Amino acid sequence: MKKIIDIIFIQYGVILISAQIIFIRELMIIFGGNELSIGITFCSWLLGTAAGSFVFSKVFTSEKKIKLTVSFLFTLLSIILPLTLLLIRLIRNILNVETGELIGIFPIVGLSFLILFPFCFFSGSLFPAVSRLCHYITRNEAKRSVGRVYIFEGIGALLGGLLLNFFFIKYFLNFQICFIISFLCLLAVIFIILLEKRILFSISSIVIFSFIYFFYLFSNLSILEEVSQNFLWKGYKILESKNTVYGNIVVLEESFQRSLYENGIILFSSSDIMTAEESVHFALLEHPNPESILLIGGGISGGIKQAAKHKSIKEIDYVELDPAVIELGKKYLSEVDLPSPSQKNVNIYNVDGRFFVKRSKKKYDVVISNLPDPSNALINRFYTIEFFKEISNILNKGGIFSFRLTSSENYINTTLAQFFKSIDSTLKKVFDDIVIIPGSTLNFIACSQKGIITSDPDILIKRLKERGIDALYTSEFYLPFRMSKERIDYAVSTISSAPTSEINRDFKPVGYYYNIVLWSTYFSDKFRNAFNFIYNLKFKEIFIFIILMFLILPFLLLKKKKNVVFAVYIAGFSMICFEVMIILGFQILYGYIYSKVSVIIAGFMGGLALGGWFSLKKIDKKANTFEWLKKIQLLVSLLPIIMVISFFALSKIESIIIFQITEIYLSILIIISGFLGGCHFQFANALYMEGDSKKDLGVIYSADLLGSCIGALLISSFIIPITGIFVSCVYLTVMNLIAFTALLLMKIK
Repeated sequence: MKKIIDIIFIQYGVILISAQIIFIRELMIIFGGNELSIGITFCSWLLGTAAGSFVFSKVFTSEKKIKLTVSFLFTLLSIILPLTLLLIRLIRNILNVETGELIGIFPIVGLSFLILFPFCFFSGSLFPAVSRLCHYITRNEAKRSVGRVYIFEGIGALLGGLLLNFFFIKYFLNFQICFIISFLCLLAVIFIILLEKRILFSISSIVIFSFIYFFYLFSNLSILEEVSQNFLWKGYKILESKNTVYGNIVVLEESFQRSLYENGIILFSSSDIMTAEESVHFALLEHPNPESILLIGGGISGGIKQAAKHKSIKEIDYVELDPAVIELGKKYLSEVDLPSPSQKNVNIYNVDGRFFVKRSKKKYDVVISNLPDPSNALINRFYTIEFFKEISNILNKGGIFSFRLTSSENYINTTLAQFFKSIDSTLKKVFDDIVIIPGSTLNFIACSQKGIITSDPDILIKRLKERGIDALYTSEFYLPFRMSKERIDYAVSTISSAPTSEINRDFKPVGYYYNIVLWSTYFSDKFRNAFNFIYNLKFKEIFIFIILMFLILPFLLLKKKKNVVFAVYIAGFSMICFEVMIILGFQILYGYIYSKVSVIIAGFMGGLALGGWFSLKKIDKKANTFEWLKKIQLLVSLLPIIMVISFFALSKIESIIIFQITEIYLSILIIISGFLGGCHFQFANALYMEGDSKKDLGVIYSADLLGSCIGALLISSFIIPITGIFVSCVYLTVMNLIAFTALLLMKIK
């Protein structure tokens, strides 16, 4: 019987993590992949779950009704899950927002919460419900039952995350995955029936239900997927939609033009000759004799074909993270875009661009980055002083580096100018000579040697003719306009006169901050002004810390063991921040390798379950719960300091051999943080529930989720962009030391 309820708890963990990943991936498409929207979405998820756990923890359910209650909640989730996915895909229709059009922050906040709340509330309610079920079945103390559920939920989350990332996302549509998760919900109901020892009935029910369910699943859900996708991409003909471990890729067609979107962001369109030409020819014409080039993105959509027009080029290396981008590009783009099949000098690498650059043994005459603007911390890694130094290391003498940012054709406002100044100032720290070419995109051409690059269009036109390049837009007629002295002088003077901007760094991503501010200007001046006000404060770090302290004041109003609940809240806040910072640190240092990031997340969940098991064993042996909680709280306070030292030391390492060791080290660090989180929860829950109050099941879980909710929102979208990772670690240390002090002042009878 105990094995059956353990299976139910594992299913619970699988259901939660799988639904969470599916919803976040879908909402990323709706909200254009903006990291602020991801933080808001995650916040809404955790807030709804915390509310459900807290409310149900105060509702007493008798032993006779508990099985019926848990069965009802699982059945309800099985119905709400696919409906939630359908509602997410209807968001743009509800708001009457066109494909490609940005959505404002307030609709993001409101809709994320409203759509996710029903599922999150009832899934959160399940935690105290299944804890109470465990208590009645095993006859253990209530606090031990909570611990048991917590451990097996962690194991389920570990299994669910790995299965989803490495199997289901690759081979199933999202609606099919949703119905598989729904099936797990209903399977849990059948297992509850098994607890009544009606084995024959249960086995026959499983066989019949499984056959009917999976027959329906694979015969009808493709139609539902197609209809809902049409709602999501209204006005376009969907040629193909494909899930990969990196996101969702959709190929759309409108008026004979085909466009490829990844996570709601357009990557390129067919026959966009102007973009293809400008992304390549500006940089290659600046070099007197380019022979080897590296393209980071944009190669399949015309970049390689345009580069090949320069006959001096002997080798082209093209880096594209997701192989599906190349696969679908070859399938749907025209011959105008695709490289010639006869080209033998092209090498394609499906790896992260930064990962490739950091470890490249080759040197290049020209490196061209065709990546999106730094709209999130992940992309910001390609616009930092550390990345520019890595680029400089792989350039030959007189080599050229080029990238571009979205701009305005004739007017650059103050906010945009400040953003450009930050990137320009960062670039000047590495390269001695920089040329800016203004337009709808602002092209940066950089070289470490003076006298190589030029802003004189006549020199580029001469090279264009000498090389016999046939170009429609970077032509002898267009270059004098695009590179006119008046336009360049205006752009340079506007950027140089912008307010002082900080250098963009890996561990202080101010480029990401400016992009958030730019995004907010489309919808709310108040939101932008608030960000700017805080950022420009003389003592902004102190001001942000005061805000964090204000968020913990409500815990002073608690009556029962408020110091314990407060410590759990701070620990929950810290653990989600640790997870985000370790993943972000791994991305910054070694490149975005999704499978490894998945392993890191799985490692955290595994550490959480291991910590829960270890602490539960200590509790069973009648260890001093309060003393153990204080020890764990102190260790949690020290963990941010260890992180700062680790990131600083690892950022100085360039050896490829040591990379293998540091990868293992970061994995151990995430397991340790999960382990401490699991121990903290169990000891705090046992201490809070002394006296075995069944009405308090889920209170500690709610505080943990609430802290995680606020931490998820603030760390990625507010604290790190403004203060950086190192200062964020200082905040976490101080907050946890305050919680440690609160525990020291607490008197346990």
